Amino acid sequence: MKNKYIFLVILSFFSVGMYSQSDKKAEALFKQGEAYFQENNFNEAKKVFIDYLERFPEDIKALTYLSQIAMAQQNIPSIKFYNERILSIDKNNVDALIILGVIYSVQKDFDKAKDFLNKAITIQPDNASALFSLGMVYGTAGELYNAVISLNKASEIEPRNGKILEALGMFYLQNELTDEAEIYFKKALVVGPDLIEARKGLVILYQNQNKLTDSRRYIKQLEILLPDLPQLNLIKAQQEYLEGKYKDAVKSVMTEIEKNPGDADAYFLLGILYKIMGEKSKSGEAFSIAEKLINQNPGFFESASPLNMYLGSSLNK
Repeated sequence: MKNKYIFLVILSFFSVGMYSQSDKKAEALFKQGEAYFQENNFNEAKKVFIDYLERFPEDIKALTYLSQIAMAQQNIPSIKFYNERILSIDKNNVDALIILGVIYSVQKDFDKAKDFLNKAITIQPDNASALFSLGMVYGTAGELYNAVISLNKASEIEPRNGKILEALGMFYLQNELTDEAEIYFKKALVVGPDLIEARKGLVILYQNQNKLTDSRRYIKQLEILLPDLPQLNLIKAQQEYLEGKYKDAVKSVMTEIEKNPGDADAYFLLGILYKIMGEKSKSGEAFSIAEKLINQNPGFFESASPLNMYLGSSLNK
């Protein structure tokens, strides 16, 4: 009996030692995954965290890293999968609720998106990210009134966040409420002097109002801030078209096409310019290419929605 007791004590000693060793290996494995993640070596980090989850399947930190890797790689099915796993372990995980709300909105399931985001807000009523995301969902779904309420609440919590004001400006502009759009774009630039979309919004607004001196001023600011801005040459071409500088506009459009041959907007404007200049054959060819590109990518015009711009920036943080 005494020997049995000693055996059990020895066994427990070795068990503790083995557990401690296993624990150290797991800790080292997790740290290796974090190191890969910090180096932006996402493929290796992913392998390490998946290996780690085989041992600790309910580790929310590892699942969160895998979610962040999926966001960096813009892998929507994986983003959804890992955040659903997080919620299966912690049903009140606000970050996962917000991310799933955004994902479902991208997939145009606005009802589910609202459900996730409203639950996040119920748990944390002052969560500016949840309120901002809900406002983006409402705005993208065409519910301006609700979008304004949510975004203004988010702005009250984070008054120095220019992106919230920028989003309000975009939704007002989309709904042709130009006075409100102008106010919010300018407010956004006061708190966020480097914001790009607010300037683009003001360019569109002033071009539509034929205030070409004002639109030209903001185009010059865009050129200084971000000379490689996608579609900047197209924005310049639109300005030159409105100013009656058709040959200059054609040059700007052609520069845009050289950089981005799949830009349907560029070919459409080129068709208009050639038509004005009396070059019917070239005009028809440009319109034909524009139509072909649109048919190849029917979601092309949706890609510039405020929600998708928000998702892109989030993924690249």
